[in-house]
Amino acid sequence: MILGAPGSGKSTLMRHITLMYAIRKRRRLHPRVPKLHPVLLRLREIYELILEHPEPSLADLTKQFFQGKSGDLKAKLEESPRWFEKRLRRGRCLVMLDGLDEIADDSQRQAVSRWVDRQLKDYYETPFILTSRPDAYKKAPLYENAIELEVQPFSTKERNTFIHNWCFNWRKNTTEGRVNTEKARQRAEGLIYQIESSPTLRLMATNPLLLSLMARTHVDKGKLASKRVDLYGEVCQVLLEGRQRYRKTTEAVLSASRKQGILQRLALEMTKAGMLQFTLDNKPAKEGTYTQAKALLQAELSRVPRHAPTPEEFIGKDEVGVRELLSDRQQEGLYEFAHRTFQEYLTAAELKRTGRIDCLLNAFAVGEQALAWWRETIRFYAAQADATAIIEAALKEEHRSVAALALAYECLNDTENLDPATQQKLEQELDRGLHSSDLEEFRLAARVLLSVRLNRLNTDMREPQTITDEIPEIEDSEYVTWAEYQFVQDQILLREMAESERSMPSPNRKAIPDAKQPVTGIDIWDAYQFCGWLSQMTQKQFGETAQYRPQQPFDGRIQLVRFRVPEQYQPLAYYLSTGQWQRADQETIKVMLKVAGKKDQGYLSVDDIKHFPGVDLRLIDFLWVTYSNGHFGFSVQEQIWLEVGGKLDFGRDKQAASAAFKKMSDRNGWRVNGNYISYSQVTFDTSSAPVGHLPGVVVVCGDVSGGGGGCVDCAGVLGSLDDTCWGMVFLFSRIQTCKV
Repeated sequence: MILGAPGSGKSTLMRHITLMYAIRKRRRLHPRVPKLHPVLLRLREIYELILEHPEPSLADLTKQFFQGKSGDLKAKLEESPRWFEKRLRRGRCLVMLDGLDEIADDSQRQAVSRWVDRQLKDYYETPFILTSRPDAYKKAPLYENAIELEVQPFSTKERNTFIHNWCFNWRKNTTEGRVNTEKARQRAEGLIYQIESSPTLRLMATNPLLLSLMARTHVDKGKLASKRVDLYGEVCQVLLEGRQRYRKTTEAVLSASRKQGILQRLALEMTKAGMLQFTLDNKPAKEGTYTQAKALLQAELSRVPRHAPTPEEFIGKDEVGVRELLSDRQQEGLYEFAHRTFQEYLTAAELKRTGRIDCLLNAFAVGEQALAWWRETIRFYAAQADATAIIEAALKEEHRSVAALALAYECLNDTENLDPATQQKLEQELDRGLHSSDLEEFRLAARVLLSVRLNRLNTDMREPQTITDEIPEIEDSEYVTWAEYQFVQDQILLREMAESERSMPSPNRKAIPDAKQPVTGIDIWDAYQFCGWLSQMTQKQFGETAQYRPQQPFDGRIQLVRFRVPEQYQPLAYYLSTGQWQRADQETIKVMLKVAGKKDQGYLSVDDIKHFPGVDLRLIDFLWVTYSNGHFGFSVQEQIWLEVGGKLDFGRDKQAASAAFKKMSDRNGWRVNGNYISYSQVTFDTSSAPVGHLPGVVVVCGDVSGGGGGCVDCAGVLGSLDDTCWGMVFLFSRIQTCKV
């Protein structure tokens, strides 16, 4: 089960997988991907067949669906009716069911999920992939051991790679293949600079759809709007100007604004009807298709004074109409907006124009199903109009629900126009939720409180994208509250429940009387666990490689200090922040080999240590010292080395270096009873490991002497026994040089 927000690329991924199989280049997906027959079905196109006849198998339903189509699959099914069934039974197909969330009715969606569960049982050897928005899936989950994966937002590196590739291919397509790579690079860098200059754009650029819209708009306008709703407005203008803009002609039957006005009215009527596709045919269409589009378009186009296009021309002709805002499904006689969010934006724009928002307010009264359907439209409306009536509707006693309050909080963040009294009521509701004994109400309110903090920390600070001699930090001005701390503890426990095979109780507790007061008396390691979870949340929400740590000195309260690490150090920072010391140690080995360019070699020589990049060494040590509260780190080991008589330059005196290494190893636990420990004997626990015990990347076994035997444990990064002693000498010397 692939879950993702609107525009995260779920459907694009399904089409990409299908294409790679269809053109016989499936190994681009993965070198070991099996040979399968791809079957891509959009659930909103087949769900009525499922509801009419819930018992038929996938093979029968697919055959029925393709009866009205053309192509090789239809011919194959007619030639050999059991061809598809046999391949399903043998696990020779990859079945992709796209868009569970596009079935608007909860009960219908649940019925489809139950049907999918039966197919998973019947065709147990066949791999299935389903996609959905998370909220819709929660109300209609699968029960057949489905693996749930969530589409992650673009990281900074992925975002920049996407932009460079997009700009290169755009120039390639517009210059008949003659690409000036330098101009493409400059355009990409210009877009990246604009995105980096705006916290709002940085957040939006983590979404693939919004990023592609940014790139398209930047090409045409040279600048970007900083708000999501304004960006959609600019994109619509660019797409509706279409080829007229590129041909630099002023001759047009309809202006872009007139085209958008017509589309807004169509989008509104479709959204009111609960539909995402329409037809221009006069013949009856299947249920779920808006059939009044032709009449609506004729009425609107009849008002054009001269050379009024027909509905078919308006929809289908590049020079006349709106084809770039619609998906290319003319061969089926069906049309839909290029993405559902375009329909939602245009609906909101029309409601703002008319000022008649009864349909939005009624969504709160009807219930969560209607609210889920109108949710994005409501947000688009609140971002460009007075949100007072919307939030007041959410706060009504008879409408109160977790979904309604969550939407109200989102509108509060989106809008620029709200009555102060309504804002105060919403904030009072937040306060009530923080002190509620109802677990869902508390979690919602606490999550809002935490989101406000993260928004503040992640929009008020910009740092360089690469490692520098300084690691910029920002200290939060407010202490973490009991409500925020308890919310994170609940989430950690829920994650443990999901990962553990043993049964664990659901997190529950009495109402917290001091929910908005600073948390006190917290253990330092619990504080680091809290910070580690926040780092994950920031990565998911903002696509940033940001990390948090408690303030120093630590006094039982949590005052967040935010800093940023390059992407390649994100796994190390995560393992350290969550106390996964062994994984952190192994990740340290991995990243040091990568930085030194010795990944294939598998170890670092003395010369490699001598020339190891100082800023990287400093950052690795910073992370170890920070998250161990000064217990572990290269600089901690260096201090022990100096205290036992070690030097930073022994000349050629290997014996003296070996003696110092023995003394240090006795003290930090690398040597026990005169014998060096193996890596399997390393202690990965701050409560029992000696100071300086980790990182253990140079732990050895056997006897260490000037030229004697022994071996380096396979977990280490140093390549020989002599390298172990001398590597430590040069490592500590390098630390001094880099001022770690």
